Amino acid sequence: MKVRSHLHWGQFSEADDCLREMCRQAMASAEREYRQMDSGRNLSDVQARLRDGFRTYENRGHLKTRLDLLESDIMALRGYERMVSAAEKEKLAECYEHIAAHGLKGAILLEKHRQKMEQNQEMKMSM
Repeated sequence: MKVRSHLHWGQFSEADDCLREMCRQAMASAEREYRQMDSGRNLSDVQARLRDGFRTYENRGHLKTRLDLLESDIMALRGYERMVSAAEKEKLAECYEHIAAHGLKGAILLEKHRQKMEQNQEMKMSM
């Protein structure tokens, strides 16, 4: 996953861009799956579900843990490389929504990590 590589090399803005792009693509993919099922959900519905489902207390973990969850959700997509039923399409759309949520939470944790590093650096410089 490119995000881990960017983090390894200290390229935080590139890692943030990857997480945000993954979130955007996952939301668009979820919307596309819902549209193909004629469920009546559109992109604004997917965004609202993402916003309403966001719980700050669930985002207290570490960035590495969030990236592990993100990778496991991405790996779960491999089972859908064939024709799928309507129930499977629903699960696929929900999987895309989980990926979007993990990408969003990862971006928030990345910013938190970046701010903490800046504070530590400022403290070292002031001493």
